[in-house]
Amino acid sequence: MKIHKLTFALQKLCAQHLEQRALIVSIVLASLGLPLIAELAPSNAQEKRGIEISKSPTETSQVAPLPSSVKPELVIQAGHTKPINAVVFSPDGRWIASGGKDDTIKIWDLATGYVLRTLYAHSSNVNALAVSPDGKFLASASGDMTDKRDLSTFKQGGIVGGMADNTVRVWDVLTGREIRVLRGHELPVGGVAFSTDGRSLTSASGDSVKIWDLSNGNELRSQKTKYDKSGMEKYDSIRSFSIFGRDKRETQQAEWQKNLKLSGSRIVVSGKGDLAAVGQPDKPVRIYHVNTGRELRELTFKALPEAEHSSIAFSSDARLVAYAKTNDAVTVEEAGTGRELYNLNSGVSQSPQRIAFSNNMLLTVTDPGGTGEPPTMKLWDTTTGQFVRTLSTNEQNDSRVLGFSSDGRLLAIVGASSKTIRIIDVGTGRELRALATGASEDNSWQIGRAHV
Repeated sequence: MKIHKLTFALQKLCAQHLEQRALIVSIVLASLGLPLIAELAPSNAQEKRGIEISKSPTETSQVAPLPSSVKPELVIQAGHTKPINAVVFSPDGRWIASGGKDDTIKIWDLATGYVLRTLYAHSSNVNALAVSPDGKFLASASGDMTDKRDLSTFKQGGIVGGMADNTVRVWDVLTGREIRVLRGHELPVGGVAFSTDGRSLTSASGDSVKIWDLSNGNELRSQKTKYDKSGMEKYDSIRSFSIFGRDKRETQQAEWQKNLKLSGSRIVVSGKGDLAAVGQPDKPVRIYHVNTGRELRELTFKALPEAEHSSIAFSSDARLVAYAKTNDAVTVEEAGTGRELYNLNSGVSQSPQRIAFSNNMLLTVTDPGGTGEPPTMKLWDTTTGQFVRTLSTNEQNDSRVLGFSSDGRLLAIVGASSKTIRIIDVGTGRELRALATGASEDNSWQIGRAHV
């Protein structure tokens, strides 16, 4: 009888919150046998419990019984409060992690749409994520990178770019513990990838590409990226030259301007950390061989303010690189030699197309440019360059974040300035689920909403 009264009281409380358009709260009491849909913060009890994940996105979660020593907890389902910057699937495709401008990382159960865990430690935007080959560890790259959406903040005197937390952090997925903090990048880190054996990690920022030994956190190699001064910077250098040199204020201002620009770099690291592409603002993108530190070549593609990190992509074996050639075509080249293999008719895009590789497919996404039309998403065969199919989504904005599952069956996309992850079945081209909790883009309220 008491249990029924308690359940009724909790339902009434949730209803009141819905009416007030407040944060949706899911109360989970394991002693009542309700489903475990927890957002977990690190604690001893949670380390004992770990993460219980459904077997596949099409199956229902099964909850393992909790040890008698573990007490029921209050569980809050809360999604990102600011736009999402990065997504990555687990190797088995059962969960997906997202990182956002709210400085947090969320781990989602793909079968239910519930938040399994939220990771807190970064004090700047989370820009990139990577999962170890065995799925046990998650790496996150941080720093407040500048883009066209931050311009108004900068004009109003807000701080943009070059914040202190330009770190890479490594997490134990099961327990949520932060096990390593890798410091050394002077500027925001925009790309990260585990090696094939999971023993080392590659990270890239606008000014350097680094390799880390994960057993001890030591830096194994660091390659400075080449910085080309703009015409105005060269002019300022000549104009300010004197026999006494620059004063301290002029030197600091020049360094600040350089760092601000580099914080807007477009960065991509290949899936196994072999290659890194770094494009400084309005400059051609350069490809670096990570292990040797050698610059391989320069692309014709420039890191325009309208471009995204996803406007450049490496194939899973790092043999190919794809990028926007014109506003309606994407070119695919051999990453090492630059030999052009084929061009893809992506459709007209208002800004450089977004691109992603799976094992044997290439995705191109156009920017509708505020026309009210959804982005055009096309799949292509990477071997032949032949068109395969069009994918559909309910996302009406430019899709700036893309990610395939390791088997290529699922695609995750995030629209510009969006807090919602949309999961698409690549085989059918249909949207399966929208992952979001709390306020959505239209200010409605939702929890792990599925589309059938």
